[in-house]
Amino acid sequence: MASTTWTTGQAFGTIGCVISGQAYEVTTYRADSYEPNSRKPIVEFGTNIEDDLFRRDFTVNAIACDIGSGELVDPCGGQADLRDKVLRTPLEPEVSFADDPLRMLRAARFAARYELTPSVELVAAATEMRDRLSIVSAERVFAELDKLMKLEKPESGFSFLAKTGLMVQVIPEFGTVGHDWGLEVSQVSTAIAQMVSANQDYTQRWAALFQGMEVSTAAFRMQEMRLPTELIKDIATLTAATERLKQAFETVSNERRFIHEFGRVAKQALQFQATNNAIFRQMVEAADKNLEPFRHVAEAWEKMMEPARQAAEVVDKGLESFRQAAEVVDKGLESFTQVAQTGDKSLESVRQVVSQTEIGKKLGQELEQVSLNLGVAVSGEDVMEAVGIEAGPKVGEALDYLQELVYENGPMSREEALKALEDWEG
Repeated sequence: MASTTWTTGQAFGTIGCVISGQAYEVTTYRADSYEPNSRKPIVEFGTNIEDDLFRRDFTVNAIACDIGSGELVDPCGGQADLRDKVLRTPLEPEVSFADDPLRMLRAARFAARYELTPSVELVAAATEMRDRLSIVSAERVFAELDKLMKLEKPESGFSFLAKTGLMVQVIPEFGTVGHDWGLEVSQVSTAIAQMVSANQDYTQRWAALFQGMEVSTAAFRMQEMRLPTELIKDIATLTAATERLKQAFETVSNERRFIHEFGRVAKQALQFQATNNAIFRQMVEAADKNLEPFRHVAEAWEKMMEPARQAAEVVDKGLESFRQAAEVVDKGLESFTQVAQTGDKSLESVRQVVSQTEIGKKLGQELEQVSLNLGVAVSGEDVMEAVGIEAGPKVGEALDYLQELVYENGPMSREEALKALEDWEG
């Protein structure tokens, strides 16, 4: 009956086969258990479908169909949760996440892919148990995050990871980024989650995850997370192009040099920066709004403080209490002023990044107007023949001379390049 069979999963009760060109897997009921320090199950075969379904990740994928009667078996209420757009675990979430901590990352993907809202209990358990993710291999963590990255709309998934602290668990360096940006770790993870979701390109999404880090730190974390080598290279190229943008804005020759060096990645870098700047702008507006009450309080303290200061200057020692009152008011004002100043300082670096948006638009126009073919139109042999020199360092110097002329004046034809060599003083 079966043209092919395989027994790779036999130890787990699964046998595969191909019948009439269609692949099938036949699996017995399972009732696995887990050791506290491992997410690998101790395989135990079960005797009924209900027990098997209760060990699934979530209620929405704990539904079975009797192929004989067509009846759905749904002991966990998965159909109702699908209808209500709720993400729950079949067992208590603490039990499910203790058995397999990877389910916490999987919850983010399910929430985003199927537009489900994680239950309050699920969010609380993931927040409380996020440290348990440390027993999951880096390869499995990357694989799960990569599936989330590839979704059309991953925002709700990354918001879940930010809210529960799972993003910081995966990438501890957010603490350093927060210090540099003047933000709390939770604020950084939320901002990064928004940046990842706002970018549509796969490489840009992964690059956004490492925003604000030193190059060496980001490279170390990517290797620790077992990102593929090619993806790391693509991220590094995009990051290098983005960092060069500010220098590229300074002169036309720098713009052409930037375009020639990075080619098509130049447009990606502009898009990447523009998208992230939009998120930074939202952070600025939100932070300004949040700081407003502190500024009002500081102003109120200032008004309250002035009479006390005057009294302290005028009255004699018998009015020492006024001086003490002034000191108390001064101390109160200082604390509120520090809050406002800290907030303003945290916004300054963000404002500097946002200010580059208009400059980015300018370079974007250059990219549309200037040909990406900014190479030298002659070869080393052409140089040797035109100038009358032999192969050696002088040939390279001549080609560099022509390349600089292209950066300064724009693309040159072969004839223009050969004529330009007449003025070269090698």
